[in-house]
Amino acid sequence: MNRLKIYVFSVLLCFSAVLYPEIAESRTLYVGSSPETIKISYTDETIIKFEKPVKTISGATKFIIKTADENSPDFSTLIVRPRALTATGNVVFLLNDGSTLRLRLITAKDLKDTETYYQIKSKEDLIEQKDTGDLPEIGKVDLMKAMIKGDKVLGYEIKELSKSLDTGLKGVTGELTRAYVGPDYVGYIFRLTNTTTVTKYSIDIRKLKLGNPNLAIFSEIDRTVLEPEKTGRHTATLIVLAKPASFYKDIVLPVRNITQK
Repeated sequence: MNRLKIYVFSVLLCFSAVLYPEIAESRTLYVGSSPETIKISYTDETIIKFEKPVKTISGATKFIIKTADENSPDFSTLIVRPRALTATGNVVFLLNDGSTLRLRLITAKDLKDTETYYQIKSKEDLIEQKDTGDLPEIGKVDLMKAMIKGDKVLGYEIKELSKSLDTGLKGVTGELTRAYVGPDYVGYIFRLTNTTTVTKYSIDIRKLKLGNPNLAIFSEIDRTVLEPEKTGRHTATLIVLAKPASFYKDIVLPVRNITQK
């Protein structure tokens, strides 16, 4: 849906408000700690409007969620479409003020059960507030959390990749599996694998470097010791948050052999 379609929809909504006020109003939902249910059309786009810009979205793998106008994105107005006729999901929206709103999205079997436009407001704040329309400023910690959980981050492109990485050690392979690319940061997700049957390796991410000068900002790893392959504890996921000018192949991994001799 482009800017023209949204403009036309808004004009029609206002025009309808004059002639048919009973059908012109969009549906407003006040969301608290429990998720509110929204029935989504499979054939038409559903617009969801929040009071504040959305920073991250989790639990939305069964739905396509994007900004209404990708050329001039407003992160408080989103378009939702299900990926399948039976798609359902408990979706969590993190707003730029740190609050979270939970919606249960269900694909409707009957279009009569759906609305085209929803306004989402918090039950904790029923006082009407002016929406500034500012783009959300995603922080370093928020982005790292989203990368760890695999959440979407509005304003960041998620690239699914399979690019080999030279670890500097014959027994350890590396692969770049995903990248979060945005205006302020780039996030890399690597998979490290110990391919040996007897050698043990340790990873000290405190000494990790990405380029010269070092463009890495934060790093996180789910396993600091790579056991031999047969143990099942031979892989690790490494997440690196870096400055936009960084290049993943410039990474220097502090991996060393700690096998007892």
